[in-house]
Amino acid sequence: MNREDEKGIFYGYLVVAAAFLIMVVMWAVFYAFGVFFRPILNEFGWTRAMTSGAFSLSSISMGLLGIAMGGLNDKFGPRIVMSVCGLLLGIGYLLMSQLEALWQLYLFYGIILGTGMGGGFVPLMTTVARWFDQRRGMMTGIVTAGIGIGALVGPPVANGLISTDGWRSSYTILGSIVLVVIVLSAQFLKRDPSQVRQVSPGEEQRGKKGPPMRNGELSLGEAI
Repeated sequence: MNREDEKGIFYGYLVVAAAFLIMVVMWAVFYAFGVFFRPILNEFGWTRAMTSGAFSLSSISMGLLGIAMGGLNDKFGPRIVMSVCGLLLGIGYLLMSQLEALWQLYLFYGIILGTGMGGGFVPLMTTVARWFDQRRGMMTGIVTAGIGIGALVGPPVANGLISTDGWRSSYTILGSIVLVVIVLSAQFLKRDPSQVRQVSPGEEQRGKKGPPMRNGELSLGEAI
């Protein structure tokens, strides 16, 4: 008997929805940094080079952690990994609301937020890939689209908040949203269909058992 029929809707679609929502929120707050740039400069009198250096450090932190995320995701699972990333992002934004010195900018945004962002791509993509044999490219594409949507909505939302509440309160609001949305959404992430006693669509038709891929591997085309 098809496990998907027994359990109702295939759980993998919920995994895709959770991963997409996480991706949107993570990249929305990441790209919102440019909106906070001017009010921070105006308050502290720092140069553009001094302030933008925190963004560069954040990108470096993301890249360095991204190298290790595949192994961490395999060891601890996407729920734990993304919960930790959500906590780091949310706490980083909350700390930014208390910013008083340049070194804090580099610590809060460059390292803490950058580390949280570093876990946001590989675990989500490999987890979604494990859930789908058929339509794998479509599902990973949906999750990837969250990056563009986040980049589109993040700056105007941040700009509206800053205009009405100021940049410090805006960091508090966005940090709270990040904590709630990402940490809660991460609880719906399961490593693969075997955790809910299902198989991916199309798997049974070929008489296979277990997840369609080992370690959530992606083809080159799907990874791009």
